[in-house]
Amino acid sequence: MEVNLRGVVMGALQQCRIAGVKADAVELAYHACLMEEQGSWGSWAAQAATDSSSPASPDTQSQQALSLHSGTQLLSDAAIKVLVEKLAQHMVQQQGTATAATARLQIALERSCKEQQDGVEAKQTQQAAEAARLAAAVAYKKVHLRTANLPQYQAVFDAVLDYVCSAMGVGARAAADAAIRVHISAAVESAFPLAGIAHFLTLSAQERLQQMETLARVVDGICLFNASTGTAPPLMPASAAAQLPQAQRLLAAITKAAAEAEQALDYYNTVANISGTNTTDPIDPYDCYIGSGSGSSSGDSGSR
Repeated sequence: MEVNLRGVVMGALQQCRIAGVKADAVELAYHACLMEEQGSWGSWAAQAATDSSSPASPDTQSQQALSLHSGTQLLSDAAIKVLVEKLAQHMVQQQGTATAATARLQIALERSCKEQQDGVEAKQTQQAAEAARLAAAVAYKKVHLRTANLPQYQAVFDAVLDYVCSAMGVGARAAADAAIRVHISAAVESAFPLAGIAHFLTLSAQERLQQMETLARVVDGICLFNASTGTAPPLMPASAAAQLPQAQRLLAAITKAAAEAEQALDYYNTVANISGTNTTDPIDPYDCYIGSGSGSSSGDSGSR
């Protein structure tokens, strides 16, 4: 379908405008894909090809429909014309219906999700670049060990701490909130004490990078554990934290629905065993509809 979608959508868009119907190219493409999934696309295109040439056998028409559905065959002008007319007619008929409103809502949701995804990916790319810059600054830092003093070691430790904060995705928060930075600093020092800086500086740049990557993962685990026990401030990014309550409610709802389905399944199997109609094969859980499990169970129980 992909190779024909543009031509069909643009033709249908023009016909919709002539008919005085406001249509969006994305909405037209959505309905075209929906019609393809329902099987209309291939059957109409195959019929148009049959009408414009010699009659084809049923097997040939089935192969044409399958090829059209997979998007590997370029349609003829006659087939494109038929699909344009069908799509435009469908859009005119769907004006003001619940189906059209649902389609627009679905498209808006897809666009919103795409924008959010692009924003998250851009932020992650920026964060990775900043972490790489900070890591390189530490990995290639030159310090004369014979003349190095405590302030120089402390500067290296602070640079490692900046990298860890950035790699964890809390660099900005750690810079703005002293309590968060102190907490992460304590976690870093527990795995990377100041006394180990001298040995760290003897390593090659590649070895330093490997150790810092491992350190960031260890510190991340320490901070998450401390936050879960309530002994430290939560370090989860604000965007993820905002979704946590909704995710917890969704998990609770899914768990409850699964428990109700399990109870309904046990009841049905018990009834089947008592009646003797199904003494060998238990009911498959996938044959039961979760949403109506508890309701059917209570209804059957009340009728007895």
